[in-house]
Amino acid sequence: IRQQELNSTPRSPLLFNIQEMGPKNFGGRTRGILLDRDNYDHIFVGSVSGGLWHSLDSGKHWTVVDDQMSCLSISSITQDFYNHDVIYAGTGEGWGNGDGVKGNGVYRSMDHGVTFQQLPSTDSSAFDWVDRVEASPRDTGWLYVASATNGLYRSKNFGDTLKKVFVTAAAVNDIEITPSGGVWIGVHNTGIFYSASGDSGTFIPMMNGLPAAGHFNRVEMAMAPSDSNRIYIALENLQSNELQG
Repeated sequence: IRQQELNSTPRSPLLFNIQEMGPKNFGGRTRGILLDRDNYDHIFVGSVSGGLWHSLDSGKHWTVVDDQMSCLSISSITQDFYNHDVIYAGTGEGWGNGDGVKGNGVYRSMDHGVTFQQLPSTDSSAFDWVDRVEASPRDTGWLYVASATNGLYRSKNFGDTLKKVFVTAAAVNDIEITPSGGVWIGVHNTGIFYSASGDSGTFIPMMNGLPAAGHFNRVEMAMAPSDSNRIYIALENLQSNELQG
């Protein structure tokens, strides 16, 4: 967002009352943040060059989860809606920046984030760059994985097996899932798509009022917690590399 636009637009003073919470000096760029569903003071953050960290006191102090993981490029974190002991971390910074760190799939914790192991189903080049992992509220064990090189995948068994449900050569940048299990995805340089079920062949473009494919790059989305029909979208400007809503 352009700084001059922020300064010239009337906004709540809370937007500017922001303090750095760490872990500075070690973490690096932070792409993934997760508030533990059992305890909102327990926060996980994923750095694309410094691994996975967690805080038990709302960010006042930080501890590294595991410096010995075979990949320390954490791009996204999510938690199962029903079994809160299950937490996933996607790896690889697939946004096309020159200093992006390659990943090696998705890691899963079955003990509430104490230890993580790579999912064998993601031990392939298709998951070297995972832009987003997102658990579905539709049922326990449902997981979506957005690849920057190989489409969108879904698992119904906690990631043990994965099925491709959206085919594209472009990066799937973002995922939003409604309480009923509807799936929104943002595809780099291509568009916004929606499926009521998340099944293969059911995703339809939702581009009314948005720039046409080829007129933007990266896509970021957010769903309003109070209304799952309200979706906010930011598109990266082709010329300036800025996100514009």
